[in-house]
Amino acid sequence: MLLAKQATTAESKQTFHNLAQSWTRLATELEQAQVLLKALNGVEFKPSPDKVTSKGSPRDGGPEAAAPRKNKPRRMANAGASS
Repeated sequence: MLLAKQATTAESKQTFHNLAQSWTRLATELEQAQVLLKALNGVEFKPSPDKVTSKGSPRDGGPEAAAPRKNKPRRMANAGASS
């Protein structure tokens, strides 16, 4: 705010005032993020049940991932219909 007070033009005063507000907001956000990180530091995260299976899944490189997929031929909806 000191630079805003010392600025000679209205435009530069507004610019420095806006910068001071932005830095204050960013400092507050940083402090909040640090508090959150400190709180989460002791939390143990566990994988979601849908991502873990006893056999494994294609997502995690389990046995299903190595098996080739068989493509079935598609049937056309109007195959065999005559006009």
